[in-house]
Amino acid sequence: AGNLLINLADVLVEVLHRAAGLRVLRIFIVGTEGNYKNSSSQVVDDVETGHVGAYDDHILSLVDDLMFEACGFCVLVEVGNVSADFCWADPQAAFDARNPHFNTSWGQLHEVVLSFAPQNEAQGHLRSVDEGWWCRRAQVMKANMHPEIAISTGGSIELMDALYPQLYVCPEIDVVDIHTYSTDSQSVRTTLQTAATWALTHGKRVRLQEFGFQGADAIKSQKLFPLILASSELGIPFMPWELLHPASSKDFEFWTEGGFWHGLSALSHAAQRQATVFSWPELKLAQSYPKGNWLLCLVNAECASGCCSNEFSDDKKYKCTPGGSRCTGNLLADWVFCTQNRDCANGCCSKQFSDDGRYKCTPGGAPSLCGDAVLPNGQACSANGNCASGCCSDGRCLARAPPAQCKKAIFFA
Repeated sequence: AGNLLINLADVLVEVLHRAAGLRVLRIFIVGTEGNYKNSSSQVVDDVETGHVGAYDDHILSLVDDLMFEACGFCVLVEVGNVSADFCWADPQAAFDARNPHFNTSWGQLHEVVLSFAPQNEAQGHLRSVDEGWWCRRAQVMKANMHPEIAISTGGSIELMDALYPQLYVCPEIDVVDIHTYSTDSQSVRTTLQTAATWALTHGKRVRLQEFGFQGADAIKSQKLFPLILASSELGIPFMPWELLHPASSKDFEFWTEGGFWHGLSALSHAAQRQATVFSWPELKLAQSYPKGNWLLCLVNAECASGCCSNEFSDDKKYKCTPGGSRCTGNLLADWVFCTQNRDCANGCCSKQFSDDGRYKCTPGGAPSLCGDAVLPNGQACSANGNCASGCCSDGRCLARAPPAQCKKAIFFA
């Protein structure tokens, strides 16, 4: 909904919320041209159009209007949609200075704003990145916000980039956003399951925030509904890209009519009735029901049987298991990426035998080498992503340092 600030209000309540069961709108604070994809949208400039530090509040006033109309919705706000400030200290400092300008009134609107993200897909197509960037931006954003408003990551272009351990350990990050345009439902499910396990052990939440397919309604349904089902089975919210009028049979856009919309509405209502391990109190959802036998699960509390296990599972996936005796909840298998020992069925998160230097659930790992993939302040480090604070300074993890003091990453496009 990034470009629908002008023409969306008349369908918000009746069509999106009550009929379709949708609860969150995702918007970007970013300029757009007029009549974007034939949508009748008006020209809107960026917050800083002329030069950095000179603000044009027109787009902010449009968001104010949308929030006023958004009865029954929460708004998910992404502050930018470019990756230029990801790489250098000066743009990062300008980003940090910009946050207070969005005004404490937005930062306190926890009744309307579900979460803020620093940027949409900040990493872009860079292959080598500063994995502490999100955490350091989140620290600045938290200082200008109500404590009940979450900070999220804004997603990434590549699916596997959602599995940076630092994102799950950073104290100021609340939600990890997962983006993918893959239609391989099994690989998406595997990544979602790993992300969900990491999030659980660190008190975070995850959501499948962006996914889509270019094509007519029928092919959109065929390609995307398996991803929605995979997400819903794990109790992970889903947000397909993108709601825009008019719909397109050759691009990603869909609208409130046709087979894809009706299927999405049914899946949305079904997801809200199913128990999930992730709590979203901001949405004030109706009572959900425990999962029945043999449905996928993450923890025992989701299951009517009280047991989440793979004990009798023919495919080794964790399911609500009647009469189970090994009710451990979902734990990661050997050689799956991990953040700490508690993620792993074998109890060892280590890079001892890793062929790529990443921490994995390691069978037979030496106990002295099993432990945390991300380190607390004061520990020795070689990169910002090694540190829970997101900053490696002079070889040690350092809390709340300005961008210039943190280790500079070498970026590869």
